[in-house]
Amino acid sequence: MDRLTNSIYSKAVSGQQVTAAAREGSPKDFYACTASRPIRVARRRVGRFEKCELREPNLPKPGEVSEILRACDRIGKKQYERLRARAMVLLLRYTALRIGDVAMLARDRISLDGGRWRIFLRTEKSGQPVLLPVPPDLKSALEAAPPPISNIDSRYFFWNGNGKPKTHEAHIDRCLRAVFNASGVKGAHAHPFRHTLATELLGRGASFEDVADILGNSPAIVRKHDGKWSAARQSRIDDLMERVYIGTDHAAGGTVRVQ
Repeated sequence: MDRLTNSIYSKAVSGQQVTAAAREGSPKDFYACTASRPIRVARRRVGRFEKCELREPNLPKPGEVSEILRACDRIGKKQYERLRARAMVLLLRYTALRIGDVAMLARDRISLDGGRWRIFLRTEKSGQPVLLPVPPDLKSALEAAPPPISNIDSRYFFWNGNGKPKTHEAHIDRCLRAVFNASGVKGAHAHPFRHTLATELLGRGASFEDVADILGNSPAIVRKHDGKWSAARQSRIDDLMERVYIGTDHAAGGTVRVQ
């Protein structure tokens, strides 16, 4: 297997070579190889193949999200601004809404459904609503966020209902930018939160169609932008492969073939 491994992973290879190498080893050997070696792909460039190592997507890490949330308590001059900023960051984190959707979020989009709070995202062409559960910390943050000062009876969480929506969206964008700058997290901005949620869902077994419904994109776009390899997806495939081989001649060491 070392010879096969070297031919596949240590130099650029053609498709025919990969196929031939795969045929020489058993599924168990090939699986052991993929589990123990860095994942690499062959990429076509200037008429020949090159290797490139697949890396984790560059997304906000849990510690960085915590830093961003802590930064909400350091911006502005009043608690009014800080509480609203925290609610907006958590909306980005848990719903993958775009800034414009966060800025214009209406209160009636949060509702109690079967004993669980949900947020309405959009209506599909089929007429079916797309809903997401609202985690307790997001629900608490939305309840704590004060209504717009100039219109406390506004039907929106963050907009007073007056002026142009685009102007308000730009204001919310500036507020969030102040939070990201105060957090000290390099390259922090709103859009990566969408990719974070997509990557987490894919890593836990969601299909491209499921994620597309949540993000409001097509499955093809999700596959292109969010279908990058990750440790979570590798772990899920490891588990699936182990289930496939349990009870067969290709089972991992220590398992017994079931007759």
